[in-house]
Amino acid sequence: QVLMMDALDLQRVLTDRADIAYLDPPYNQHPYASNYHVLNSLIQWDQPNLPPATQRGFKAAIRPDWRDRRSPFNDRRGAADAMQRLLNSMDARHLLISYSTDGMIATERLLSDASELGDLTVYCRSYKRYRTSPTRPSPRAQNVEFVLHVNRERPSQPNQAQRVLDEINSANQSA
Repeated sequence: QVLMMDALDLQRVLTDRADIAYLDPPYNQHPYASNYHVLNSLIQWDQPNLPPATQRGFKAAIRPDWRDRRSPFNDRRGAADAMQRLLNSMDARHLLISYSTDGMIATERLLSDASELGDLTVYCRSYKRYRTSPTRPSPRAQNVEFVLHVNRERPSQPNQAQRVLDEINSANQSA
């Protein structure tokens, strides 16, 4: 079963325990609508009227009805608590969480919350950090994109959040 909906509402519609839940929340203040509205329009096949490409205020032809769709994950003050609520609400044997060291949720907090649910494994890749301007270098040259696997079938191990954090930091330093 594949569903497209707000993840914070998902558990209300599931009737059976899922094998895997893949969570890919926004990492920053930019709502997903600016990146995924085309895919959603294809799935919905509602053929919305889009403003002309030259109309001021409508960059990237984002659907007008999607421009203000924001998630609690787009807010620095609420992202960590929203993630904790989401993790605690997911009834799945395995959680896969895609995130970044550039995300609004502190990596330490994410790992701590996830470690309360089961055994952790992480898969990391270090990347050159995106810069908006070549004249404004980033204070950190790299960031790490990672997928955190929470195996809810196995109990949490002592100090596993710190072990996984060390792996993520090591991936960042070895790039």
